[in-house]
Amino acid sequence: MTKVGRPFSTETKCYCGLRAEKINSDITFLLDKVMLRFYTWFMKAPDSELRSHLTIEDQMRSRLRHEYEKMRVGEKRMQELASCYNEYMDLRDETAKRRERVLRILALVGFHGVPGDDTTLEPAVAGFTSSEEKLRANLPLWEAMQEYLSHVKEARIAEMEEFFGSMGFREGNRQAMESALKRHPEVFKTRKSKREKYISLR
Repeated sequence: MTKVGRPFSTETKCYCGLRAEKINSDITFLLDKVMLRFYTWFMKAPDSELRSHLTIEDQMRSRLRHEYEKMRVGEKRMQELASCYNEYMDLRDETAKRRERVLRILALVGFHGVPGDDTTLEPAVAGFTSSEEKLRANLPLWEAMQEYLSHVKEARIAEMEEFFGSMGFREGNRQAMESALKRHPEVFKTRKSKREKYISLR
């Protein structure tokens, strides 16, 4: 049985609901604000003494300046060293060619000095080889002919054959030299005069 009296009102219930929503909204706002401040602090928080006041962007810009300055210094130093490097490369190529010629001449004349000379080239060439036979075995005949002709304007085969024989270079015979002339027309040129064949370098 329902008690007769003042009817139940829903106003208090509605008021409590609105107040709860307001409180929840305020709490959410405050939490968002705290999280935003925490995030901002976290991104700026130091992970070393050098980065204590830098953001990620600041760090990148600082590194950019550093790398650019170092790059410019490197480019300037490379320009300064360019002439030295080019000189080194020229000397390296020149030295390699001179070494080849030293070995070529040694293969022809041997380690010892010219007749009547007490000096010997052995100490100077000790780093090249220890055997004249090995040098001569590795010397192509056409290169021996090329070396000979670099000291004279032109020569006959008989003259070169005589020289090679006196040096003990047994590969330098007439038949082998005629064959070398045919195989290397880009190196040698020949001319005939009164049935004599004269050979020179191109």
